[in-house]
Amino acid sequence: KYQVAVNIAIFCGLRKGEILGLTWKDIDFENKIIKVNKSRAYIARKGEVTKSTKTESSKRVISIPDSLVRLLREYKLWQNGEKAKCGDLWDKEWNETPWLLTQWNGKGMDYNTLTQWLLKFIRRYNKNILQDDSIPEEKKEKLILPVLSFHKLRHTSATLLIGQNADIRTVSSSLGHAKTSTTMNI
Repeated sequence: KYQVAVNIAIFCGLRKGEILGLTWKDIDFENKIIKVNKSRAYIARKGEVTKSTKTESSKRVISIPDSLVRLLREYKLWQNGEKAKCGDLWDKEWNETPWLLTQWNGKGMDYNTLTQWLLKFIRRYNKNILQDDSIPEEKKEKLILPVLSFHKLRHTSATLLIGQNADIRTVSSSLGHAKTSTTMNI
């Protein structure tokens, strides 16, 4: 599920809350698109909530590459297996709101889970690099990943699009920015 989240962030440029707000109803395998129409957030004293996207222009339809379609299909099969294993413990509301990213019991993933997972992943990766005796010391420095927030993957998406010579309107639209100036300023 984390691989799915990272790939959606990089290939689609979605915000963390938009990724957490995705349901299987938002994935169109046939047309290879994701519909972004809601977001998840954590609000003090209310907990996890589903709400509208950040702005009206954040509601969008994004094309996804074949590799992401394949990954989503594999993940759906895995998730169906997890649902079957859980049986009656699986969230009763999941059939109404079939979250793409779930906890072990089918409830929507907690808002901070992706950020916490990414930090642990980077730290574990860096520790493994530093402890790997087969890597020369002078090369280890180049292999160390910077500690970054999950949101930075959205910036990576924009950078990759710009690197592929996508025009700024396309990049802005993909990110859900109302104005190209927002994209340019960031």
